[in-house]
Amino acid sequence: MPSNNSRRQLDNHLTLHGWLNSHFGYKTTRDLLNDVKNVEEGFNPNGNSPICEFLLARSNLKPEIEESLRTYDANIKRHLSAINNKRTQPIVLRYFQYLSLLYTEIFLDRKFNRPAELLHQLNTFVQRRFEYSATFGQALAAANNADLVEEYGKTIVFDYSY
Repeated sequence: MPSNNSRRQLDNHLTLHGWLNSHFGYKTTRDLLNDVKNVEEGFNPNGNSPICEFLLARSNLKPEIEESLRTYDANIKRHLSAINNKRTQPIVLRYFQYLSLLYTEIFLDRKFNRPAELLHQLNTFVQRRFEYSATFGQALAAANNADLVEEYGKTIVFDYSY
């Protein structure tokens, strides 16, 4: 099993996924999956996914997602219904399958309906996400410790070559 350190490094390289997680107030995929894995599957009598309801109930939900989340949920239900109409045994989405479809809905909506906004949001996310490196680099320079600076340089080279 990979160490927590390697998981964190991988999370740092999944920029689009990290940007999508941030819309729901999550810094890591693990935290999101742990929160939704016990949420009921399928769709409730109101026609909404319990995962959608769960995400809407979060207090740190980004406003631009809150406005669109029910539309994305309805799109997923509509597509799934079209597939299930031709099946004898209907598909019920697991939590991770639902999230992958939700993330696809969000991305495609932004890409085709608001591409400039998508680009701006992604650039802003990346800039904020990696600010710590410059700040840490400045701290190393201020520490005036050559060994520490050399180790940090090796880490940066490894991180970017990963």
